Amino acid sequence: MFSSEEQHPPEYHELKKRQGFIWVFLALVILMIGGILAFVAYGFISGGGSVTGPASVVVTPAPIKNGTTSIVQKKSSGTYFLTGELFPGEKKFRIYKVYYPSFSKEEFFAVPWRNTTITPAVAQYGDYIAVFSDPGTGIFIGKDGKVASVNDASFFPPYTYFSVSPNGKKMAYFRYLSSVGTTSLTVRDLEKNEDAYGWAVGSSASEPCEFRGWSSDGVKAYCISVRRGTATLKTIDVNRYVVATLASVSGARSAEYYADLDMFVVAGSGGISLHEVSAGTKRIIADSPEAKAATNAMLTGNGKTVVFTANNMVYTADVETGDQRPVHEGVLVGITPDSRKILFKEKTVDMMAGDRYSMVLFDGGDYRNLHIVMSNVSLSQFLGWFSE
Repeated sequence: MFSSEEQHPPEYHELKKRQGFIWVFLALVILMIGGILAFVAYGFISGGGSVTGPASVVVTPAPIKNGTTSIVQKKSSGTYFLTGELFPGEKKFRIYKVYYPSFSKEEFFAVPWRNTTITPAVAQYGDYIAVFSDPGTGIFIGKDGKVASVNDASFFPPYTYFSVSPNGKKMAYFRYLSSVGTTSLTVRDLEKNEDAYGWAVGSSASEPCEFRGWSSDGVKAYCISVRRGTATLKTIDVNRYVVATLASVSGARSAEYYADLDMFVVAGSGGISLHEVSAGTKRIIADSPEAKAATNAMLTGNGKTVVFTANNMVYTADVETGDQRPVHEGVLVGITPDSRKILFKEKTVDMMAGDRYSMVLFDGGDYRNLHIVMSNVSLSQFLGWFSE
């Protein structure tokens, strides 16, 4: 009998040793290549590289700041609003929570955003925030600051022009049918997860408009648009599939509709007017030179005061008397949900330091600067009011 070594010549064992060295060398090369690829991928995700297209599908959590990474481990609580800020140098779009009662600011979410020529579009979808890079491309962000799957948040609309009925059963939205932006107004049955009805492309019903609430029975969605100096208010019946024009006002620059008050507020060359839609009445509450130059006008929740911007100044106007008064220099952003304070943007003393959000009472008192938007931010936008 012979051992296994005696069955092969010495050249065989030398070959086996060489093969072993070769395999070890190849394994080291593979590990090194894998490390390089991982490093390059990390560089692209963190904002490096030369990719020019939208990258909203690649998501990174907000970096740790003072021990917190999301609103689950929150430093503050209560009422807040969200802002979105685009950092072209870092190629990132960040969403911040601003707790205005305590005047604190926390980063909520960060996403790579390499194509800084595209403005991020953001909309609320129930408990989610929908962020779109362009029609048909977007992500859902949950209250925990994490990306939610489409299954978690039901149907993902193609863009910000959508609204869900109060009972969560129907959605009115504009469906994109081609890359050139052709749209069709569509009603979707969210329970069946399928489209129930769509209007013809090119029809007046399929011209995109901004949704502003629902009727008390949840059957009709309200939608407004301002085109070529005409403000139009439409209603969309999601049960009978009927679109009707409720009001049309010429000479308009901006318009808002408040479904709870049934009030259509229009700012334009004729001043600021209130239209009670159901009653079919119209009131000019302010026709001063300032009001005729108004670029936006908002109504408080109690319907007693209109706030507007004209010539970089925020004004208030009493609905009953029409009395006007200047409040503060800046551009109106919104009115707090309790109708107690005005949120506006103003320029900093250093013109290179960007805008800043500030808040003030209706009489101009209790002025507070909330936070400064730094100079390396190319865009800052208000995303909505929230509470915990």
